[in-house]
Amino acid sequence: MISPKVLGDAIFQTIKRSSCDISPDVHGAFEKAIHREESPVARRSLEKTLQSLNLSRERECLACPDTGWPLFFFKVGNEARIEGGFMTLEEISRLDLAYAPPFSPVWDPLLIAANLLKRKVVRPSPKG
Repeated sequence: MISPKVLGDAIFQTIKRSSCDISPDVHGAFEKAIHREESPVARRSLEKTLQSLNLSRERECLACPDTGWPLFFFKVGNEARIEGGFMTLEEISRLDLAYAPPFSPVWDPLLIAANLLKRKVVRPSPKG
């Protein structure tokens, strides 16, 4: 059985790696484009973009903070068993994303925690 801790650690590291770093092939493509580019303005733009991506990796911060929210797809085997059920995967993903500064604003963890708490609170029905 996969524990929420193991699941959370794996998801957090995936979010961090995918948000702060680019793959070696993309890095290489930038370098090739810089060397081939004839326009000084375009070359400078590519150099600045690559410099920004390198700093993102070094500082462990967002590589492209203007591209929107991450979208994840999980592939789970038929025999996989997650402690707490399959919805634990979604809940941990949401919490990990919220608690992965600087990946989201400070209010996100509070909103997520409030929504999770709201689902757990059982309200008595009014007696009429």
